[in-house]
Amino acid sequence: MSIQELLDKANGVEPLPPKPASNLSDRLRALIDAEKQKPLKTVPFEIELGGAWVEVVIIQVRGLDWSALTGHEPRPGHAMDAKLQCNSDQLLEGWPTASVTVDGEHPSREQWEQILRLIDAPWRADIAATIHWIHWAEPMTRLKRLQIEREEKKHG
Repeated sequence: MSIQELLDKANGVEPLPPKPASNLSDRLRALIDAEKQKPLKTVPFEIELGGAWVEVVIIQVRGLDWSALTGHEPRPGHAMDAKLQCNSDQLLEGWPTASVTVDGEHPSREQWEQILRLIDAPWRADIAATIHWIHWAEPMTRLKRLQIEREEKKHG
């Protein structure tokens, strides 16, 4: 019970009946539920680790998790940072280990940090580019495709 409801009850005020949900709120609730049910995107690729090729799978993170991971300012003159619009090293180092697999296993935080310290720059760039693609480039491509389809329907 809210504070206002407690005060109203103490003062003998009859509570207002709850407002019926509008169609819009039902629709929004359905859209939110549908978004929660959408499977997270995954992108597999290979890197070299310890002289062997291993499969890395990046798993999408959602909404505020993505915002928190990319909240670090890009470094001036750093090409990958400019592309990602954030500090790529901090993005990789903070990446949730539940959102990556290495040869089918989720690494521990310590293992992930060791992997990032040991792999060559091209593999770090591949991981960062994959993260960027799954969270930014691919959704923007879908948006542009949708805009084109809408324009074609208007003029077609």
